[in-house]
Amino acid sequence: MAYEDGDHARAALLHDLLRSRSLLFSEFEHKLKTSFSVIAGWAETLTSQWDTLGEKERQLGVESLARKAAEVVEQANALLEKTQAELATLESDRAVVDLAAMARANAEVYAAVTAAHEFDYDGPEAAPVVVDAAALDQVIGLLLENAIKYSPAGTTVQLRVVRQREHVELAVVDAGLGIPTDVDIWAPFVRGAEAEREAPGTGIGLYVVRNLVRAMRGDVAAYRNPEGGSTFVVRLPPA
Repeated sequence: MAYEDGDHARAALLHDLLRSRSLLFSEFEHKLKTSFSVIAGWAETLTSQWDTLGEKERQLGVESLARKAAEVVEQANALLEKTQAELATLESDRAVVDLAAMARANAEVYAAVTAAHEFDYDGPEAAPVVVDAAALDQVIGLLLENAIKYSPAGTTVQLRVVRQREHVELAVVDAGLGIPTDVDIWAPFVRGAEAEREAPGTGIGLYVVRNLVRAMRGDVAAYRNPEGGSTFVVRLPPA
């Protein structure tokens, strides 16, 4: 695909945004793991050695559990508050954005980031929507990260854009685990049992996706593909 100077600039910007977002969630995940390690350790100690521990040790364990649990709640609330603050600014930043161009640019960026997956775009040359550009970029990025995380190496992630009368539709199709049936995938900090076994994560990505899309007056849905994998469909208001 031929790129103009503006496309190269956008690709560079998307790469920087990807790195910044990855660092944010990596830091949050590290903090959670540290707190949960302490909680799990004390829980095991108190459960297995309660009768042999002294009163002071028991008290120390209970206080440590309470303190770390409070830290987890504080960290989670801080992240959610940050997300809500970002959502509050979206209404004033709505503008006409080319969804097709942004989808292709993201595909190029992620193809450069990972060599384990192929990325295929199918859709029109242009598909204008009325959204917040930064929020839309984040939505596409999170969906692609999700597809990469749960899809086997060597598979293809497809981005399909379709212009409808009442909305413009973006579908991200992968060949991964498929939508879990045991949890609400849109709830914060929730992950399916198979996802927990296969890949690390915080369970916050799809929660952010749904909130960003709704803030842009759009809608998002997810489907389990009959042949395996998942399809995430984002519908946005057309220009």
